[in-house]
Amino acid sequence: MRRSYQFHCKCCRLELTLYKGVEKKYNKETTNFYCSNCHEISYHDNCVNCGEKLHYAVEIPKEKKYSVLEEENSIDLKLECMRCKSKDTELMSIGEWTI
Repeated sequence: MRRSYQFHCKCCRLELTLYKGVEKKYNKETTNFYCSNCHEISYHDNCVNCGEKLHYAVEIPKEKKYSVLEEENSIDLKLECMRCKSKDTELMSIGEWTI
């Protein structure tokens, strides 16, 4: 199952789209690399915008560690903000699909 999530930091207003379960060639799972210069997510180890080598990966924990609330798609999980390091963040499920 492939899923997409919207990450939002309430402190610095950073918004990113993260993916989980999406595979590239050779059945290698996609990694959400974060560029600290552009504050964007890339799926390559170099930033598409500025070309910087990326080392910081954002990982979404396995499903057993969070729960989806019925009334909204907000996930009961606080990822640390990549920009300001705040834990006042939201992770919302925005899509789900299979091959």
